[in-house]
Amino acid sequence: MQALRIAVAALSLALAAGAQAQWKPSKPISIIVPWAAGGATDQVTRVAAGELEEALGAKIVVINQPGGAGSIGTLNALKAPRDGYTWTAGAPKQLGTYPVLGLADTKLDDFHIFV
Repeated sequence: MQALRIAVAALSLALAAGAQAQWKPSKPISIIVPWAAGGATDQVTRVAAGELEEALGAKIVVINQPGGAGSIGTLNALKAPRDGYTWTAGAPKQLGTYPVLGLADTKLDDFHIFV
């Protein structure tokens, strides 16, 4: 678990450094976690959010929106204004299963995926 935390922190710092050089947020950023609070995605997102807040100099709000195997929160992020202030946490493999399961009519190209 310690190795995972170190890897997440390193990834967050690397992403934040690149983001900071290109974009300076002028208002809080929301990250929608499409699963319940306390799960692995929620925990990792909260660690990453703390690192990103420092690097970007902006407040990051983690919002849990569980339901529909993650599709509810994911669709809410997709429907948000495309201004860079609403993100979602998850995995591309889930995005590929939503159309197959009839949960969402989306494709990977609908999202800007950062890994």
